[in-house]
Amino acid sequence: MPFPLFKKKKSINIRVSTLDADLEFTVSNQVKAQVVFDLICRTIGLRETWYFGLAFHDVKKRFTWIKLDKKLLNHAIPKPVNGDKLELKFLAKFYPESMEDELIQEVTRHLFFLQIQHLILSEDLYCPPEASVLLASFAVQAKYGDYDPEIHAPGFVEIQELLPKRVIDQFQMSETMWEEKITSWYTEHRGLTRDEAELEYLKIAQDLEMCGVSYFSIKNRKGTSLWLGINAVSVSVYEKENQLHPIVSFQWSELSDMLFNDNKFTIKQNPSSRSATLRRTQSTSAEESSPADMIDMNKNDFIFFTDEPGINKLILELCRGNHDLFMQRRKVDSMEIQQMKSQAQEEKARKQMERARLLREKDEREKILMEKEELERKLKEMQDESKAALDALSRSEETAELLAEKAKVAEEEAMLLKRKANHSEQEMQRVKTEFAKTQEANIQLQQKLQNYDLMTHQLREESRSKSSEADNLRDELRKAKQAQADAKEKLSQIANSSHTSTQESNGTTDMYTAGGPLMTSTPAPGTHTHNGSNSNSTQITSQHLSLIQSVTVAPLNTTANGSPPAYSSGNGGGATAPFTTAPPIDNGVNVTATPAIQGGQNYMQQLTQEIEKERVEYQAKSRHIEQQLAALKSEIEDLKVDEKMTTFDHLHTESSLKGGSKYSTLNKSQEATPQQRVQLYDGL
Repeated sequence: MPFPLFKKKKSINIRVSTLDADLEFTVSNQVKAQVVFDLICRTIGLRETWYFGLAFHDVKKRFTWIKLDKKLLNHAIPKPVNGDKLELKFLAKFYPESMEDELIQEVTRHLFFLQIQHLILSEDLYCPPEASVLLASFAVQAKYGDYDPEIHAPGFVEIQELLPKRVIDQFQMSETMWEEKITSWYTEHRGLTRDEAELEYLKIAQDLEMCGVSYFSIKNRKGTSLWLGINAVSVSVYEKENQLHPIVSFQWSELSDMLFNDNKFTIKQNPSSRSATLRRTQSTSAEESSPADMIDMNKNDFIFFTDEPGINKLILELCRGNHDLFMQRRKVDSMEIQQMKSQAQEEKARKQMERARLLREKDEREKILMEKEELERKLKEMQDESKAALDALSRSEETAELLAEKAKVAEEEAMLLKRKANHSEQEMQRVKTEFAKTQEANIQLQQKLQNYDLMTHQLREESRSKSSEADNLRDELRKAKQAQADAKEKLSQIANSSHTSTQESNGTTDMYTAGGPLMTSTPAPGTHTHNGSNSNSTQITSQHLSLIQSVTVAPLNTTANGSPPAYSSGNGGGATAPFTTAPPIDNGVNVTATPAIQGGQNYMQQLTQEIEKERVEYQAKSRHIEQQLAALKSEIEDLKVDEKMTTFDHLHTESSLKGGSKYSTLNKSQEATPQQRVQLYDGL
């Protein structure tokens, strides 16, 4: 049987998860991990490959990074069963110091955005509640674009996909209330593209205390359990209960060498504190490392112990990678990075132009839509007016018919009124005739009144003459009485002088006195007649006066002016408050244009101004975000359930009250000298 000249190579199927999509490849079973890594980077268009790596979960569910210089199957990757594919993960292994300045490609920022969002939602990265809401609003902007109330109706987002479960459970708020808080900030992000929204997300997330830090459980020489944190700028030590605030930190520029032997890891510091090439060694035996173990006697050495020897390899690999990136960032950019930045700037300028064009088109489209809506509104108004006119016409026809019937009825009523008018005119003529007769009767009555007045005057004259006669009679009576009194006096004188007998004088006196009262008591005949005539004349006069009054009150005064007197109304023009018009407000704003950059200024001055402008804008935006976070925190503070607050929540709240932040705490942990920091660490 002939043997084949070439042996058929075996292949394996792999599935790579990138948090954005799942990629499937078929490669040789002898392929190196670097080949698979490069294949993935070319597929997704990634050029900033130094931040990323391949990882897997071993049979003990431990997260392990793949060494790219080794064959893929030489790692302890669980073998697929029943034709399943080999499962790998493509993740960010190292983090930059500044997301905005160092991440160049859009795809790089997108992968970091997805990974940090996943860490926050899975609660592997602590994020305070108010920052979680703000980050969720940028995530919604990146996913859905600008807010549109017609499209983004209530319930358009899943709160569980935006906020950590810890945050949701910590407050007595419904999903609707959370959505309202997120939407209120989401509306303020209008105009941000997906890349810009994700970059804002990363800029906020990088200020979180645990962002970009890889934690490992370690022990110091005393056996105290601590956390070792490795990040882009330093290696730090944390208390077991506090992964937010480091106790001591060592920048990569302060370290000169590191090595491990079994579960013991030693980091040597650079006494000159100058950046030097970091040596990484691994002691393979106690004999080889025993001369070097004299390093333990050096007080500046940072020594810790791990539970598993394999962890030291991962720590060494992360320290080496972060140190290389730390030193590379402080050197001049390579040609590749300069080319990438130039292409990114050109791409950014192109996108800005494209965005400006799209905004213009959008404005024009909105203008056209507004005009269309205006025309539709006018058309609808015209249709409504036409319909109203038709309705009015039909109503007018009905009204015309009703008016015709009313006109007919009015004509009949007019005929009746005309007949009534004729009858009224005849009646008026009759009344006028009667009125003329009444006037003649009034004239005759007036003549009779004049006659009565004349008779009354004559009677009054007669009464006055009779009164004068009565006065004369009274005078005569008075004179007679006076004469009688004189006679009595003379008789008394005679009686006193005479010496007649008492009997004769008494008789004479009785006769005389008997006749005297009779004369005085009997009235004169003329006087009685005069009194009777006077009484009669008075009675006639009263009758005449009553008759005159009755005639005067009779309805003869028909020509009197019955209109009421004209009342002159008082001048009601009261004093009115003077109307004072406010002086016009000058709304003009004098804008002084910033002087343009003179042609003689060089490129460095322009670059400095641009950097300063960006710094000012960033500071203003940061202050605005801080104010928003403080406002949201005060709004939801009353709804917090204190029993559900975690240790990280209490630590973050305590640090915030003291005015601490991620960078202030990191700087504080580096204030002491290296020897003092090592002594502080060993004393824990």
